[in-house]
Amino acid sequence: PMTLSLTARTLLAFITACQLLAVYGPIIVTIAGAFLPIKGGMIQSLTPSLDAFRSLGKDPGLVRSVMLTLVVGAVATMVAVGLSIALALYAVRRGGRHARIVAFIVFIPFVMPPMVTGLSLLIFFRDLGIDRSLVTVTMGHVVLILAGAYRLAVTRLVDLGPSLIEASLDLGAST
Repeated sequence: PMTLSLTARTLLAFITACQLLAVYGPIIVTIAGAFLPIKGGMIQSLTPSLDAFRSLGKDPGLVRSVMLTLVVGAVATMVAVGLSIALALYAVRRGGRHARIVAFIVFIPFVMPPMVTGLSLLIFFRDLGIDRSLVTVTMGHVVLILAGAYRLAVTRLVDLGPSLIEASLDLGAST
């Protein structure tokens, strides 16, 4: 193996430090700014406090936005998981061409950048005359979550042995 000279190692260490500072520096400044009081762009004290977070909690618009975000996320996840399990069961059971068609439809939005998918959905809903609402936002999130949930469901169903399926049928599961 080739060994580097002291100068080369020092230069590589300096470049690495600069890259780490460029990547993690803004994150560290943001975190420090959240806990240290700042006035006029200057840190006022090195005593950390939670005052910034308390003031955020008093903003009713922000609290409402966070609650709506949690509701949209929970509903979108539940719908996407249910739909992905149903599609995965269909694809694994039917196999062949049917499985490829389902996978193609499910993975199209996942392959495109999220911005393109979002704009496509916006144009789609507009052309259908559907106003933007929490329902359309939730549907957009379902589309984005569906591919990941579908892939997990298909992987688990394929790994599921036939003996487990037979056992579930013996215990009363429907086909």
